[in-house]
This record gives sequence, C-alpha cells and structure tokens, in this order.
Amino acid sequence: MGTERKKLVMVVCPDRTRRCNIRNGLARAGIRPEMIVEIGDITSALANLMTYEFTMIFSDHNGVINALDFLKQLKEFEKGKFKNIPFVIIAKKGVLEDVFEAGKLGVMGFILFDPPATTEFEFLKKLKDLLTGWLI
Repeated sequence: MGTERKKLVMVVCPDRTRRCNIRNGLARAGIRPEMIVEIGDITSALANLMTYEFTMIFSDHNGVINALDFLKQLKEFEKGKFKNIPFVIIAKKGVLEDVFEAGKLGVMGFILFDPPATTEFEFLKKLKDLLTGWLI
C-alpha cells in the first residue's frame, strides 16, 4: 500500500485578513482547509516550494506583492522546475496591461476581488467557475 501525497494549494498574500478571505473562498469552493497553505511573502513562498508539493498557487496582486513578478520568478526558480504549477492572480483592481501580461505568462486565471465592491458570493462564483474540472 503506497502513501498518497497531499495536494496542497498555496495562497500568497501579505495581508492576513485578505488571506483569510481568500482561504475561506477556496474552502467554500471545495478545497479542504487543511490543504491550503497561507504564506505572507514571495521569499517564503519560493522556500515552501522546496518543502511541499503544491498543485496550484493563488497570489494576491497588490502594492506589496506583484503577482506578475512572482510568476516570473516561479518560472525561473530551480531551473523552471515549478513553471507548470497552475497560477491564479487575485487582484483588487483590474489593470488591463496586467491582465495581458498575465496571459502572456500563462496564468490560469485572473480574479478581481475587492470587498465590498466584490461580494464574497461573487468571489466564490468566480472561484468555482475557475476550479470546475480541476480536481483536488
């Protein structure tokens, strides 16, 4: 009988409250809470890639963390070993140039989530739509 590795999902965001909102949205979208690893910065995120196996990464895109820079670093990190992990950007604002750049970099999704302008219900629906067909 072999051991099955846990499929972990990384959430990278410096703001604890926002990380909690993202985590709760993921949990309500069907990802078990114990499979979600919350990380506050890019350096720690890259270090965690060496320790755990992640099947998806959600990165906040704000003034502290630039998800596009993180995605570029991820693609180069350890000679591209992690470049195929599905990557989703969660942003407060949709800057058109960022959306285009994300597409060029191969991002899986770009979700706008800016409470109270975006309700938790809208965020949850976007997550569920994105995760449809992607099994955890």
